[in-house]
Amino acid sequence: MQAGATWLGSNMTLTSSALVVFGSRRAMTASSLPLGWDVVRLHHLERCAQKPGPIAGSKLFTRDACRELYDIFCNIVGSIISPLLANIFLHEVLDAWYERDVKPRMKGRTFLIRFADDFVIGCEREEDARRIMAVLPKRFARFGLTIHPTKTVLVAFRRPVSQAETDTGNGTCECLGFTHYWTKSRRGSWVIKRKTASKRLRRTMKALWQWCRDQRHTPLIVQHRILCQKLRGHYQYYGIRGNYPRLQQLYEHAGHAWRYWLSRRSQQRAIPWERFDRLHVRFPLPAPRILHVI
Repeated sequence: MQAGATWLGSNMTLTSSALVVFGSRRAMTASSLPLGWDVVRLHHLERCAQKPGPIAGSKLFTRDACRELYDIFCNIVGSIISPLLANIFLHEVLDAWYERDVKPRMKGRTFLIRFADDFVIGCEREEDARRIMAVLPKRFARFGLTIHPTKTVLVAFRRPVSQAETDTGNGTCECLGFTHYWTKSRRGSWVIKRKTASKRLRRTMKALWQWCRDQRHTPLIVQHRILCQKLRGHYQYYGIRGNYPRLQQLYEHAGHAWRYWLSRRSQQRAIPWERFDRLHVRFPLPAPRILHVI
């Protein structure tokens, strides 16, 4: 049976992602996907209407106190407290449960990697992955969490056997803003590379365009300083080996957006590229850099 991957997902106050991987010949590390794993992706959790269930060893509160805590914390979507709540919930809901009950029952090798509200579950055997996926909704339901059924997708992610894969062949996987995909190295061997996910890149480019529009009347020195901060911050996260083309794409877009909206500070004609090039010499934008080799 061929291996595959699964996306379990939804929207919730506490969002979480599960990447399940099938069929491996090598061990998995937190920093990279090994060459032999076939991957499954990804799973977001949704907050139900009922209150969170009790956790072993936790302090008991009165009904009014629980309702007050629920109103304060459990209706916050996308807030800075979301990762904290994810760690509190998922430590018992997922981490401890996986090590205590799931891993000893698997026939092949498995792993769990979690970063805040994103986690990866890897399985050497497809049957093990399907068993985990079958029991995950029941486990999360005990704590008031559900898996969204319409966001579940099965993706085969294994070492390609040829350049042209069949219908059951290789796919791509997105995790933590990166698209993981198989490609050939310079030496001709299959490797897994990562690039900025298309949705993340489009969102960043759109936000950058809107910022240049809103700040077009701000002094140039201030615009330049903030634009540099935005680009450096993007490079520091997405500047990994193999992702240079996506970084270059954003860099060129930033220059185009800046020139476009500087040209609309008045009713005069657009700034010629020659003049903008001279401006760019005085106020250079940081060039793309690869900062992480993984």
